[in-house]
Amino acid sequence: MPVSILINDPYSLFSEFQTVRTTMAVFGKGCLAASFNCVYLYTGELYPTVIRQSGMGLGTMMARVGGIVAPLVQMTADFYIHLPLIIYSLCPILSGITSCFLPETLGVPLPETIQEVESPTHRKKVSVYSEEITLKDGI
Repeated sequence: MPVSILINDPYSLFSEFQTVRTTMAVFGKGCLAASFNCVYLYTGELYPTVIRQSGMGLGTMMARVGGIVAPLVQMTADFYIHLPLIIYSLCPILSGITSCFLPETLGVPLPETIQEVESPTHRKKVSVYSEEITLKDGI
């Protein structure tokens, strides 16, 4: 965050580095696109089948709300010139921290009902190699 404030501040020493500013903007846009794709992938694995489409719609709607609010956040520069950069920096940091508390989906079967999601035993991993182990033991 401090680096982006230094580079994007019109009164700073770095304000003449247009290439650096453009590079940071393109990198930020790429990270934004990657996170948008992660929402689609993770949402499909997290919600049970009966409400999966509603969950996908909610994720898409929240992404669109972010796009709608972005010009309004830019208008906060009238109050404090660094406020939009602070808001744009804090939102991904907070969402990244929040995503650390989401459950792991690797090797876990997709939930079919809401009761499966709420049960503590649902998130047990299923080994892909369990059949191979039993076949080797049985021979």
